[in-house]
Amino acid sequence: MSQAPELRGDERVLYLHSTGTTPAMWRRVPPAAFGGAVGLAPAHIGYPPNAPLPRGVTCRAEEDAAQALDALPPGVTGVHLVGHSYGALVALHVAQALGPKVRSLFLYEPVVFGALLHDDVVLDPEVQAEVRGFVNHPWFLTDEARLGGDEWLELFIDYWNHPGAWRGMPEPVKAATRALSWKMVQEVRSCFFSAGRFSDLRMSAPLTLVFGERTTRASRAMTQGLAAVNPHAEVIELEGIGHMGPITHPGVVRELLLRHADGVLHGL
Repeated sequence: MSQAPELRGDERVLYLHSTGTTPAMWRRVPPAAFGGAVGLAPAHIGYPPNAPLPRGVTCRAEEDAAQALDALPPGVTGVHLVGHSYGALVALHVAQALGPKVRSLFLYEPVVFGALLHDDVVLDPEVQAEVRGFVNHPWFLTDEARLGGDEWLELFIDYWNHPGAWRGMPEPVKAATRALSWKMVQEVRSCFFSAGRFSDLRMSAPLTLVFGERTTRASRAMTQGLAAVNPHAEVIELEGIGHMGPITHPGVVRELLLRHADGVLHGL
């Protein structure tokens, strides 16, 4: 990688984590990324060290975006946004708020399910069935008594990983996930109800979109939908990797992120 130019101290990088993870997912990104601009990795509402989100309290992606914006110091003139899954959805809301201050975006499989639901989007029948399977599910998005319970967590985690993933988790990991489960419910709801249309998600800043070859049909369609309204975006498919690539293959994703940062800094 070529030597990156120094950035001014009034630029920042916001690293935004996915549902059920923590900001530590980005800990392997070298401080020198983006020319040494200071990196900020805030925890979403309801995640440690923040207080848990009480059951029954609602929270939208826009609120996580507002908290991320609050992490930026006064006088910041430029922000690079890095996000995975729900964190990428939050990054899109942050980008809309920042406007021309956004210097670049690196997004791994943004979960904008809601954008797939609009009448102007033509979906492959299998994708349509996958998305409608959640929207029309008898309880996954609507049953207050079952939301966030083990049955809900199993459906959610197995969908994004593989059948049996939840049951195979060590008990301490399950316990930590249960502690976050109500906030996780709020994030899933936001993916369906806070995404807007693809046409609302046009970006002028440099944009890299990454998805795994082994991801779900819907997630692939969401990435492709964003690419369609952002023809300048670089779209990268990772062979043999799934939705959780930043967790399962952090080195691969880190190298892509560094390549993105290098290209942005050198105008490539």
